[in-house]
Amino acid sequence: MRLTCTALLFVMSVFSIGVWAQTPAATTSGQFKTEPMPKPMNRKVNVDDHLQMLSQEFDLTKAQQTRIRPILERYLQQRQQIELDSKLSPDAKSAKLQAGQHASYSKIRTLLTSTQKKKFDDVMGTTEDAAQHPSSSKAHKKK
Repeated sequence: MRLTCTALLFVMSVFSIGVWAQTPAATTSGQFKTEPMPKPMNRKVNVDDHLQMLSQEFDLTKAQQTRIRPILERYLQQRQQIELDSKLSPDAKSAKLQAGQHASYSKIRTLLTSTQKKKFDDVMGTTEDAAQHPSSSKAHKKK
């Protein structure tokens, strides 16, 4: 008898877990909506994705894309080397990453039209002065 009750309790538990797992979460309130992530967050950033984002955001021509690609390739290679350098302190890594980003932004900015530059400055949070002289930017004045 005890074995039958235990077996019945086990079957009911498994069944209720199966039913619970199939019901959508918070269907009545509609607060929780599950959506798939567009790209894995731990996926390595690649040049194509970055260039596509810039192309869409700033309406880059094919010629601009061709000239920007090597800048992005160098930047992402440098970024990876800095992140993997165990000899650097977190502050040194941050400073080097920021300097590399500023240098890349200023190189990219020189390839843009005046309309694209204005949008680039708005989106990227840069200014013409900061792009030309990264050492005078607000980020470097914090020290």
